Amino acid sequence: MGKILLTGANGFVAAHILGLLLERGHSVVGTVRSESKADQLYSLFPSYKNFLSFAYVPNIEVPGCWDEVIKSTPFDYVLHTASPYSSAFSGTDLLDPAIEGTKGILKAIKQYGNTVKRVVITGSFASSINLAKGDWPGKVYTEEDWNPVTYEEALTGSWAVTYLASKTFAEKAAWEFLETEKPDFDITVLTPPMVLGPVAHYVDSLENSNESTKLIWDLMNGSKETVPATIFWLYVDVRDLALAHILAFEKQEAGNQRILVTGPGNWSFQKAANILREIPEIRHLVPEGNPDEEFPKGGVHKSDVSKSVRLLGIEYRSMETSLVDTARNLLAVEKRLKAEGKI
Repeated sequence: MGKILLTGANGFVAAHILGLLLERGHSVVGTVRSESKADQLYSLFPSYKNFLSFAYVPNIEVPGCWDEVIKSTPFDYVLHTASPYSSAFSGTDLLDPAIEGTKGILKAIKQYGNTVKRVVITGSFASSINLAKGDWPGKVYTEEDWNPVTYEEALTGSWAVTYLASKTFAEKAAWEFLETEKPDFDITVLTPPMVLGPVAHYVDSLENSNESTKLIWDLMNGSKETVPATIFWLYVDVRDLALAHILAFEKQEAGNQRILVTGPGNWSFQKAANILREIPEIRHLVPEGNPDEEFPKGGVHKSDVSKSVRLLGIEYRSMETSLVDTARNLLAVEKRLKAEGKI
């Protein structure tokens, strides 16, 4: 089995990846920001302590922050899920950390990681979507699509435009690095949309959990009187995305590929409300909205995941399965937090 570096190991997606890596017999070094984060992960995987260790990278925006980690171990593969996040509205404060962060780890691997065969990068559907087209009925997104935003537009646009652009330019930076630097390793970029599903990482507050989990929790906890408007129409289950990361380095043919990973059908808040209202114990807490109007009458864009199915063999979970499992999981987390006196 391989020696794997997993960056951002305590993240929503990364915790699921970590569990799968350990179950499949891999040895893992995970990067986290602090010792307390490492302790939380050790507590989740107590039987794998001989196969799991951590490296501390307090700030992934610092130049050279990955150098010592890469030097420390002869890794076979790197799964790069860590991503800087800023609520700043200034364009460069969003764009530059994303771009330089991606280039920084690739530079470190090229210079110090001569055993690394492949780097799997957690990208984003943000690098594919054309925000100006909105719902874009009839459009089927594929790996050939790119967000057409320019750097100049990203500097002057809204926070959403700039944030989506930061994901776009970060991915482009990875492909440009591959072309210009010609490293000994190859790369695979996965481009998921909104990620749904149960939490596998340690959660000490449902109110301060990761963004997509908070969206579902707010929809099912009685805090919403109305069903929110939907802006983005695609989703993927976190467990499917985690498996895609593993298969992306296990499958030789996935090298130097950009792969779109999305669940079957479309997401909407109204569809989510309809599904959650089928769960008896929370039915009264979920807003009803307009049950017969899950999507705009004109339709919305879709996605073609045939490449991920062909190269990785992924079988995607339905939105119904994802949401019901998430709701059950969050109710269990709520019960634990109450028992711990945290809510």
